[in-house]
Amino acid sequence: MVVESGSADGRGQEIAELTELLAETQAGHSAVAVLDGESGIGKSHLLRAVIADAERAGVVVGFGHGEPLEDECPFAVVHQVFTGLLEDQPDHEQLVSGAGRMATTIIDGVAAEMRGEPQVAGGALHALHGVLLRLAERGPVMLVVDDAHLADTPSLRYLAYAARRLTSEPVLVVLAVTTGEPVVAEACMADLARHARRIHLEGLASRVTAELVRQALGGQVENTVTAACHRATGGNPFLLAELLAAVRRRQRRAPGPLTTAEVAGIGGTTVAESLRRRLRPFPDAAAVATAVAILGQDATLDLAAAMTGLDRAVVVDQWDRLVRMKVLRDAWPPAFTHSLVRNAVLSALPAGTRVIRHADAAAILHETGAPASRVATHLLQAGPPEPDWAVPTLRQAADQALATGAPETAATYLRHAATAPMAPGQRAELLRELGEAHLAHDLEAGVACLRDALEAATTPVQTARAALSLAPALISLNHHDEARAITETALATLDPDDTDMRWRLTHARFTATWLPATTTEHAEEWERRLTTLVPADPTLQAARAGFIALHQSRRGHERDDSVAAATATLTHPGRHQRAADQWGLYPLINADELGVVQRYCRSMETVVLDGGLVRTAGMIMMFRGTAARVAGDLADAEVALRTALGLFADWCPGDTDYDAMHCRGQLLAVLVDSGQYDQAHELLTSHGLLGTCPHLLHYHWILLARGRLRLATGEIDQGLADLNDCGRRARLWDIRNPVILPWRYHAALAHSTAGDRDTARELAEEDLDAARRWGTARAIGSALHALGCAIGDRAEAAATLTQAVNTLHASPARYLTATALLDLAIVRRGQGDRDETTHHLHAAAALAEACGATALTTRINEELRATGARPLVPAQARRTSLTTQEQRTAELAADGRTNKQIAAHLHVSLRCVEMHLSSVYRKLGITGRRQLRTSLPSATRT
Repeated sequence: MVVESGSADGRGQEIAELTELLAETQAGHSAVAVLDGESGIGKSHLLRAVIADAERAGVVVGFGHGEPLEDECPFAVVHQVFTGLLEDQPDHEQLVSGAGRMATTIIDGVAAEMRGEPQVAGGALHALHGVLLRLAERGPVMLVVDDAHLADTPSLRYLAYAARRLTSEPVLVVLAVTTGEPVVAEACMADLARHARRIHLEGLASRVTAELVRQALGGQVENTVTAACHRATGGNPFLLAELLAAVRRRQRRAPGPLTTAEVAGIGGTTVAESLRRRLRPFPDAAAVATAVAILGQDATLDLAAAMTGLDRAVVVDQWDRLVRMKVLRDAWPPAFTHSLVRNAVLSALPAGTRVIRHADAAAILHETGAPASRVATHLLQAGPPEPDWAVPTLRQAADQALATGAPETAATYLRHAATAPMAPGQRAELLRELGEAHLAHDLEAGVACLRDALEAATTPVQTARAALSLAPALISLNHHDEARAITETALATLDPDDTDMRWRLTHARFTATWLPATTTEHAEEWERRLTTLVPADPTLQAARAGFIALHQSRRGHERDDSVAAATATLTHPGRHQRAADQWGLYPLINADELGVVQRYCRSMETVVLDGGLVRTAGMIMMFRGTAARVAGDLADAEVALRTALGLFADWCPGDTDYDAMHCRGQLLAVLVDSGQYDQAHELLTSHGLLGTCPHLLHYHWILLARGRLRLATGEIDQGLADLNDCGRRARLWDIRNPVILPWRYHAALAHSTAGDRDTARELAEEDLDAARRWGTARAIGSALHALGCAIGDRAEAAATLTQAVNTLHASPARYLTATALLDLAIVRRGQGDRDETTHHLHAAAALAEACGATALTTRINEELRATGARPLVPAQARRTSLTTQEQRTAELAADGRTNKQIAAHLHVSLRCVEMHLSSVYRKLGITGRRQLRTSLPSATRT
């Protein structure tokens, strides 16, 4: 029974709500709606109505449908939705390929022929979202999913991911969910619901039920009878249709007026009983219906024939009969007219029979060469995997699921495979694969499984593989003792000639020793082993060179050797594959080779996300942001570092990831440099970082930035305490390079401001000695800056600060140069040299503005006023009121970038760029981008 849209069907309010959301989408806004109600209540009819309205309005629509057997097929629903979105796009191949190989793999429904990594899941979401945003740039888009409670977990995770990120894009997401039915991915659905408008469907009003009964039966029907129909069905359109169909069949047999007693008797008959009664005269039709219910989306005429043992011609006849009986839809691929009908067919089968039928379906699909994921879907319903091909098929399906960013699905396949009897060695390998799949979405479950794999290992190589998978996860959970123990045990039994495996295990052992304060003093021996052991694999050789470069840089000597080794690693073809390999970029940043770092990062961003390596992408963005911070490009640095933290969170939610904590420290430094003190404090508070920091390496940068924040906001004692604690930790970890943790520089400046010149000078001279050993202009210039501020004699201080400024001018560090210029100006003012003072302040102001350092600009203005000079001109002063994102957007627009290019550069939506530019025009008092070049100081357009 079809309930047409319109006021007569009692759905006017719900249609009005959906129409309102569609209008908002056409106006350029994002929205998410969840349509819920009991089975048969009319959700699908409403979806069809809103889809028809949207298509008439020119909205691009993608439709997907959750199926009971599809919940373990990764991205099955997303595949349906995006296929619909793209089918009428003439350049759909370019749209998809532009978002990377992960998007192509998922949307085309083809599993990658590779072993997926745990970090692939986040990359898949990122890639899909890129396709959606590209479509939204062209016009309004609507994503519709019916029976979303049955949708596979990766698809629902993507929809939740999109819902969190959609703000001002013309995208409408509409989901239909059956109340009371179990949800395949409850956490994802709950996340979606938080961002959605709920539209709940109740049963039809009694008035509407009466109208429909009279339309169906014709003539006059007593009010008591229509009321009985309403009571029997609760106003559920599907149940009402079944009841009226039964009434018509009864009237054909025995014409006469309908009574309330007859309605009550018919209404008490379940859909399943009604369907069994209708199919009883047609056993072949019942067999075909059962085959279609079991096969799900795999149902074809040939497969149904194989399942039933009937001739193909007989299957065709019975198929047509089921269509005429309104059991199957008259469409391809075959589907039941309603989920209640399919459930009725399956409920007629005893549990044991269903298991056997699914086993038959798996065997038939395997014999016909169906994809492993399709075979695995039935194996999951078929009891323990018994055929010799079953476990390999489940493992292959798991590999494909990982490769397409669906780790939960991979884990489900592997858990089922583990129920089969197998040799101990095979079980150890399977448990390791299961543990790696778990790591991508449930770190602790992955650790537990990998511990079982390690215990089940029967060979040294199996032990080593399990230890290599388990150790990084243990380190992320701060279980360093266990990580050291398992890697050492694996090394003790491994073949000495297996240099590749030995090097990787030694690296894991070193990391577990170096990170905690309690054992870092013992890391030197493991570092020595890593530098003397030469692996055979060229990729590992590149990693070894990067490792050596990093630790030469850490100790602050052999800069040329460090740079040469680090640069060589960037050209290796396998360099981008693992997140840990990116640490070779750090020596280049320390050596001020920022151009090399930025070019490499830009070239690798697309590559790593294309490969789904979301954690590696996070590392790339972190180093890009760190390099931008060193250069004083604070706006770019903030965008890159926040993007990196988002990628880290996609891979490993929570605060355990040590790279994410290091990235957080870099972002704090950017917020302090740019004067965003409230945001910096909020970042510390939200992650519980205002108390004692754990004695782990990655918290050093938190301490350094927190100390600087406290100094900047007047908490001098607390700020110096943080910096001194950072210094103690730097000595413990043997970090001698002053550019890595410049705690002495900031502490010396604080002591000078407080009048303790002796302490300040001692710290600055120590810093200068270390800086000269490293030899970069940034290191030497900043140490000279601190020393100049510590000198009491103004002439000597001015000479030292002048030397500092000249040295820093030869470095890329614009922010540090601006601060040194400010302090030189202050000394010159004390000497009474007004012209020199004003000159230095104007130079400092230009650099501070170019950096986006608002607090520093404010200090410079105060000094300009103190000298009697004019502060920043009105246009410049208005510019300092721009937010960081507005500032960067304006700079890019002034350089001639289009809105689309700006959106791609800043990783934001096109709508977001438009909003930022509108705000910029208002604040600067201009009307368009042509005036930006004259309204923004030339020094900012770098």
